[in-house]
Amino acid sequence: MFDDVYNENVDTYENKDASVISKHILQFDSTLLDEVTLDEIIEVLVELFEVEKYLSETYMEYAELGVEFTVVDQNDFNYQLIEKLLKVELGELREQYLQEDITLDVLKEEIRETLKAKADNDVQAEADVLAEQEEPSEDPQWEDSQEIAEQGLEEQSVSEEQAVQLVRQKLAIPDSSDTIVELDHIDSDGKYVVHAYNVVIDDEATGEGHNATVAWYTVDPIDGTMVDQFADLE
Repeated sequence: MFDDVYNENVDTYENKDASVISKHILQFDSTLLDEVTLDEIIEVLVELFEVEKYLSETYMEYAELGVEFTVVDQNDFNYQLIEKLLKVELGELREQYLQEDITLDVLKEEIRETLKAKADNDVQAEADVLAEQEEPSEDPQWEDSQEIAEQGLEEQSVSEEQAVQLVRQKLAIPDSSDTIVELDHIDSDGKYVVHAYNVVIDDEATGEGHNATVAWYTVDPIDGTMVDQFADLE
């Protein structure tokens, strides 16, 4: 199912912690950090639903032959993977597809609409949280923190634009290159986080594509010190 994505045997790891294994895998294939398109997610989900259908048909076939067996909780691993991947409940769609009440094309469209609705809800929820955080406070301590932040900005000797140019120079990426180098955000330590990436078009007809990461760097706004974020995974 994932043959063209990545294969890794975790049995050789002494430490089975997911974060440790993830960092190890990213050393060998940094493109796994790239954003996944909606069509790619649906493609994986369809494969998982096909596994669900195969499992169901297998159980029914043996049941009709009079074979008695106990369905243990672990046999539900595939659908649990679907739920963890989506973080939404698709039990009704699952039953409809297994009972052949809906076709594969209908299943795809239903999944697409469900994911779009979830994405819209997540965006709205995040916007509501940000709106609450941005509300001005009358607390004197808030005013003091604002004053400290403004003082920190005055002490900066490296601007956002200069930080981007420093990363360009480090990676030898000219301004005329198709590779995009831009400020992604400022982290909790006040450092610039600069992202270098290429835009890969997957579908010429629709223009849909994904970002292929080249590098992530943090740049100190005081002295311009740069740190390669991928180096932390080595």
